This record gives sequence, C-alpha cells and structure tokens, in this order.
Amino acid sequence: MPDRYLNLVFQGGGVRGIAYAGALSAMPTSSADPCRINAVGGTSAGAIMAALLAVGTPIDEITKYLKEPELFRLLEQTELARIARIREAWDDLQPLL
Repeated sequence: MPDRYLNLVFQGGGVRGIAYAGALSAMPTSSADPCRINAVGGTSAGAIMAALLAVGTPIDEITKYLKEPELFRLLEQTELARIARIREAWDDLQPLL
C-alpha cells in the first residue's frame, strides 16, 4: 500500500492542544499502513502544535512537554480567570433579567 500524505490544520482552544498529541500518537506508523505528515498549520494552541511538528519534534517528546505541571498551572489560571469574567458578566446581567 502506498504511503498516505496528510495536510493537518489544528484549531486553537487551549486544551485542544493537549488532545492533539493523543490523536497524533494514535496515527498508524507501521510500514504496512504509514501516514506521513506533509504540511501543518494552525491557530493559537494549534499553531504551537503545528510549529512543533514542522520542526520535526517527535510526538512522544511533544506529549512529554504537554505533561509538564507548569503548563497545567498556566491553563488552570487562564480557566479560573475566564470563569471569573463570566461570573462578573452574569452578575451585571442579573438586574436586566
């Protein structure tokens, strides 16, 4: 069977960047059914994933980066700030409802 060449485009969205590593690690790599990445692109977290792939970073190394506790602390702070903004907006809307 001939090699399959893929063009991948990744969306942004913080946590999706982590999910992409899992999806990529599940891609077939055996010589019987290989998938080869031809081109990559993305936005926000997806752009980070695309850049790592473009420079040849192996998927297992990307996964290792994504498991760093510092990354999760950053994501958690971002999510907490987002929740606080949503609560403030909701409180501002309450008198209008």
